[in-house]
Amino acid sequence: PFVTAMETRDRPALAALVSQLTDPVLWRGLPVACAHELVGLLASYAADDASVDHLLSLNIRPLARLVWMMQHAQQLKGAFDELRDSSIPSHVDKITTDEELNKFMSREKKRMFNPPVVRLQRSILQTIHQLVAGKRGRAVLASEAFKKEAASYTGNAKLVPTDLLPNMLAIVQDLAAASPLKSTPVLGMDGSVKTYVQKPFAADFTKNPFGDTFVQEEEANECKEAAATFTRMEKSLDILIACSEVKNAAITLCSKNILTLLRDCSGYATEGIVDKARLLYKKLAMW
Repeated sequence: PFVTAMETRDRPALAALVSQLTDPVLWRGLPVACAHELVGLLASYAADDASVDHLLSLNIRPLARLVWMMQHAQQLKGAFDELRDSSIPSHVDKITTDEELNKFMSREKKRMFNPPVVRLQRSILQTIHQLVAGKRGRAVLASEAFKKEAASYTGNAKLVPTDLLPNMLAIVQDLAAASPLKSTPVLGMDGSVKTYVQKPFAADFTKNPFGDTFVQEEEANECKEAAATFTRMEKSLDILIACSEVKNAAITLCSKNILTLLRDCSGYATEGIVDKARLLYKKLAMW
């Protein structure tokens, strides 16, 4: 009914609906489950070339909207209302009662691992990857990652990047900054352990002073089950790898200091992340 109500004579319902996704007021009133269904709707248009072409014809910039959804998932209705709850102390030294302590711990635990939001973000990243890695990926990327501007001195049109690729890169950078740490052994020449170093690893919960023991066992199992397919960090790198197949996109990413990210990813304890970082470096080096 909501889609039908928004349909106009000259604009299909899908375009009218998706155009509202980045309205901050409407977004904050949207439940997480509804956002998940909307992502699924966009994902259905990434299933085949004809559907992707139709999506492009609507001119709704699905990549930019999905990236925005990824970055603002915590603001959805019911996603993380504790952030705006003034009854919860902002810092541990402001706790005065057991009730405040319980609320504080619950909020910080949710900040570290928020299952509904994590599931939504995985779905968003999967959909973005489908769009940029498919047969029509170049067309999708070209339609949103670049725009033509007239050069002031000649009047000729030139191609300039939009905010899409920098925002995609920012997603990976944020995930890398929040990656939890694990003690990794450093072996000596004789193969024995000489010392241990803290290395980040790919997981869908973020680092915190309590370590991953702060996550309940059932939640940790959910993380492990999800890792059997992909983590947000892994899928985000897959997206950048697909984007780097396009020369102008690769050049744009290099201009935004992606090499620092690749250096950091090369030090992960997760071998899959190291492999993806190397592959991405090779793709960028081709240009």
